[in-house]
Amino acid sequence: MMTEMLVRWLPVCVAKKLLGVSRQRVYELVNEGQLGWQRLGNTILISKRSIDERIERRKGQGEL
Repeated sequence: MMTEMLVRWLPVCVAKKLLGVSRQRVYELVNEGQLGWQRLGNTILISKRSIDERIERRKGQGEL
């Protein structure tokens, strides 16, 4: 149960590969509030959960 509560965080360069979009698009999604994120020093980390949710939504819409 504890592992279910843990959230993984990925750098933008990994998030863009998983989503199949550009780095700029990842930042746009962050600014639009469509991806969960945290800042760690100068690095922006994207929530793996929000990436997975976006991929699932896109699959449901036939966009992938």
